[in-house]
Amino acid sequence: MKAIQKSMLKAITQFNMLPKGAKVLVAVSGGKDSAALLWHLAEIANWNSYLLTLIPAVTSPLYPDPAWEKRLTFLNALCASLGLTLKVLSLDSEDCPEPVCKTGLERCTLKTEASESCFICSQLRRKILFRETYIEGCDCIAFGHHLDDILTTALMNILQHGSCEGMEPIRTYPQAGFKLIRPLVYVPEATIIKFRSMIGWDSYTCSCSIGAEGTRNEYRIRLEKLTEGSIQQKRNLLRGLYSNHLVNKFSEETVL
Repeated sequence: MKAIQKSMLKAITQFNMLPKGAKVLVAVSGGKDSAALLWHLAEIANWNSYLLTLIPAVTSPLYPDPAWEKRLTFLNALCASLGLTLKVLSLDSEDCPEPVCKTGLERCTLKTEASESCFICSQLRRKILFRETYIEGCDCIAFGHHLDDILTTALMNILQHGSCEGMEPIRTYPQAGFKLIRPLVYVPEATIIKFRSMIGWDSYTCSCSIGAEGTRNEYRIRLEKLTEGSIQQKRNLLRGLYSNHLVNKFSEETVL
């Protein structure tokens, strides 16, 4: 869909996300967002201005996931259609912190409150993906967070912690030699939903019962009420967030 491509190219150019010839690990899950990201990056990968090498990667589930085999089948088929090979990354025993019950490396159960469980799960998956990005010698790791994801995170941080921190479109990790990028920063979720419907994909979201009951969904609903579902109002919020706190001030961090 041209709308996604146009918005993605705007973000890539504005934030200087992709140097020519970049090697990019693309984090995919089977959900619509990361699938759309991979599809659109593959579209521009061979353009002379980019010449990208894409490595799609998925982490095996950290909780009992009945949809895992279907997710894997979908992702393998998607990657094959794009001329790519999917990497499946598993959790190692040394990655597990105390709150995780080690009943099997690919079937961990998070024994904490909902919000903490989601945080730990996210951090574990990120650690696995970051490690692979470093091992592969990639220039970037790309996540499929879209406009609504970024604003939901910002709203949670403002109301819960009094901080305007958000998901930056780009974050540099100089010690590891790569950067995290979010090329879908300007793309609203509604546009991705339309794209998924148009292309006929199945979509697999988090099936963890704890995650489904988490606070993030509550804040997504609050965001819709605040903006009355208006994409323009969401973009205005993003502009205000970045103009005051993020533009030209993206953090440099040490990898987990």
